[in-house]
Amino acid sequence: MANLKRGSLHWRRQHLAALALIPLILVFIGLLPVLATADHEAVVGLMGTVIVPVFLAALLGVGLWHMKLGLETIIDDYAGRGSCGSALRVLVATASVALAAVAVVSLVMLVVG
Repeated sequence: MANLKRGSLHWRRQHLAALALIPLILVFIGLLPVLATADHEAVVGLMGTVIVPVFLAALLGVGLWHMKLGLETIIDDYAGRGSCGSALRVLVATASVALAAVAVVSLVMLVVG
């Protein structure tokens, strides 16, 4: 019964992340034409506002969380819960944290200029 509850919670988290990504991706698609035609100074100026860095941080955070949950599902389905599956889950968690750290540092560097 505990596995069913854990699986149900994991499924809910995946779908919550997917739902949160819908508006975030739509806003990002709206920003793409502005970002694609802007020079470096314009992008730094845009990042100087409050809303754009917060939006990008939310997009990165939810996107990485959704990625981690999806990879964990693949690991559970194909590698199982044995030592190989556990090692892969640790690898996915470590890679997710590393990607999030790189994303945060990059975002801070853009905001600070």
